[in-house]
Amino acid sequence: MPANIAESYWGSRGIQQGPEDELAQSARALLNGNQSQWSWTPSGIWICLVPAGVKLAPQGWKLHISATSRNAAGGLAAVAPILIGEGVPFKFAATRKQMALLNSSDTPREAAGKFITVYPLDDAQALRLAEVCDVATRGLHGPAILSDRALRPGSLVHYRYGAFQGSGAFDKDGQMVSVIRDPQGGAVPDERRAWFTPPEWVTHPFAAAQQLANTDAPQRPVRRAPGAQAREQRRRLPGGGPCHWRHGRDQGGSRACGGMGAGR
Repeated sequence: MPANIAESYWGSRGIQQGPEDELAQSARALLNGNQSQWSWTPSGIWICLVPAGVKLAPQGWKLHISATSRNAAGGLAAVAPILIGEGVPFKFAATRKQMALLNSSDTPREAAGKFITVYPLDDAQALRLAEVCDVATRGLHGPAILSDRALRPGSLVHYRYGAFQGSGAFDKDGQMVSVIRDPQGGAVPDERRAWFTPPEWVTHPFAAAQQLANTDAPQRPVRRAPGAQAREQRRRLPGGGPCHWRHGRDQGGSRACGGMGAGR
């Protein structure tokens, strides 16, 4: 089962998880005594959580939430209760060190910035979780994810259509590549590029949310810490290339796991 690009890249350089830090400790605490209802699988640079009895779809719209090594704990604390409450599989970078590596210039551009990956059970849940997680993470900051599209300008929530489980095929050069299936059941490369490349046949459940974000409709009220101010500032993306960072007050500034290692 193929690993994702970031895991393969850092695994080939001998980088593994190491001891748990506050990210894993926070996630265990957020399970709130329900550990028996979730599988907890350390794998490469990730910790993967899957609810008991839930089977991942082969492919679909996945969500990525970006963060920095400084505010990763705050981002996880904001998002994990939502995901646990929904009973949706997800994974996160195992340690702050791993998060720093994911944001470093050495990480391939199409894999950079992805702190949390969510594997929704259907399109409706994907849209619902994207909107709720977007509100929950406002006031935090993180990089744009080039392989994905942001839910709205400045959002830390991004989405991409791709494989949820490892499914590979040999390309014309004899290399094993991850694939998804088209409506006729044919194998199509799961393209992970440094730009948004959804398959032409998929339905886009986020289009309405993006249209709303581009209008003058009032934004939903969001709680912030006193004095918190969000602003956007031009920065360089981890791995090279421009992006927007969203700033606010925060806490500072290769194996597949349960089928979740196939894509990012």
